[in-house]
Amino acid sequence: MPVRLRYTFRMERETVQPDYTKWLAVKEGMSYEQVLELLGEPQKILGSARKPGEQYYLRFGHLHLTSVPNPSFYDFIIGFAPTIRSS
Repeated sequence: MPVRLRYTFRMERETVQPDYTKWLAVKEGMSYEQVLELLGEPQKILGSARKPGEQYYLRFGHLHLTSVPNPSFYDFIIGFAPTIRSS
């Protein structure tokens, strides 16, 4: 028996974007505090909640483009990973 697939699309265009000038000013090696000072509080913290030695991600915005049949989802994410030092 065939299975009917149901697709649900949001018809509104939802967008939350950071200031692009500030977003482009983020550089590799910046600390958590430096990023917050530049971009403000993130929308969401993904992964471990800033536990030492574990990686985590900060989401500062998202785009949901509802172009049917292929809607696109983009997130503005900055990741932090522990520093690995070799002896």
